[in-house]
Amino acid sequence: MRSNIMPRHSREQSGTGIYHVISTPMEQFEDPIDKEDEEKESRHVSDSEARELIKHLCSHFNICEIQVFQRKERNEILGSALRYGVGVRQLARLTGVSYGIIQRINEKVGRRTVP
Repeated sequence: MRSNIMPRHSREQSGTGIYHVISTPMEQFEDPIDKEDEEKESRHVSDSEARELIKHLCSHFNICEIQVFQRKERNEILGSALRYGVGVRQLARLTGVSYGIIQRINEKVGRRTVP
């Protein structure tokens, strides 16, 4: 049992007939939405960083040449970039590969998308 949760007690009725409930302050609980937002902010990759990453993954070929790679090789490179934190639209813009293709790869990689 987690230590930050107060033990349950039965409700006690006051002299006025009103039940009083003691609750745990909300500050004690971590908000998972805030954690996700912090993670997204910390994983932002600039265009220059993304270009260098893609060049490294492409064995120093020109970034635009990724469009003519074999499908399996192209998908592995794009999937690696997505796992690193490059955004779907950003990757589409930098490589010239369509947004739809990169989105499908993103779904296979299992990275959470932002609506």
